[in-house]
Amino acid sequence: MIPEPMYPQPNGWRFQPCVHHQNHYLPPPLYQNHPHLTASVPYNNGHHPPQHLIQGPVPQAVPNDVEILLTPPSTPTSVPRSVPSIKKRLLFIRHAEAYHNSLYASGLKNNALKVRDPQLTPVGHNQVQNLRNEVNNIVKKGFRPEIILVSPLTRTLQTATGGFFDQAVKLEACSLITELCDAQCNEGMPVSQLKRIWHYVNFLQTPEVWWPEYESRDELYSRVRTFKKWVKYRPEQNIVIVSHGGFLYALLRLYFANCEAKLIEWDIL
Repeated sequence: MIPEPMYPQPNGWRFQPCVHHQNHYLPPPLYQNHPHLTASVPYNNGHHPPQHLIQGPVPQAVPNDVEILLTPPSTPTSVPRSVPSIKKRLLFIRHAEAYHNSLYASGLKNNALKVRDPQLTPVGHNQVQNLRNEVNNIVKKGFRPEIILVSPLTRTLQTATGGFFDQAVKLEACSLITELCDAQCNEGMPVSQLKRIWHYVNFLQTPEVWWPEYESRDELYSRVRTFKKWVKYRPEQNIVIVSHGGFLYALLRLYFANCEAKLIEWDIL
């Protein structure tokens, strides 16, 4: 701690507040050799000034046989303290309506499952436009996204790029957050093809063939656990995750409608 400067006072008396006790003043013998403190100048042949010149009690003389402790003890008493939790703010978004969603809603389940890597429907594109407005409002309220993690399927890439069209945020493909791969509709394209279409998305961490041939529910939950550990150590605090209904339910136990967004405080400790 840097001591306060000396202040001139009446009759030549100069004093300095003690760094250990507020409104106490240092007697000259104690700190005259201390490298960071300047000793007080005595007043009236070594006597202390009248009480009305200082604020607080007059310092008492210290016996010669008393050792002045200027350093803390070698084994200080430990004081228990609670470690504050660290939270991330994660904006979870499910993709907008794609053609397999439309077929499934029409009762054509088998046809829906056979559409490989479906794109968004016109209804889905309208949902993305609404998401774009919603994202702009969320940003105005203080959420500042640092990175967008997006599933490498076409419907999520379309949702992420359209929903954050007005935001200058990096997009990074993340195969950990793709949908449960139990049907053709959840199989994607190789990275070499994706790069030609989505040239502004970072695919550096995505292997060429990133989807499994078949994935069980247990394997999905294992992937969810891996993602939770992985996102914990990412340096960003405000993260967008554009994913799928099945994955998000396995992760959060929350149902998401198409193009629905939920901002969640994520405790990483």
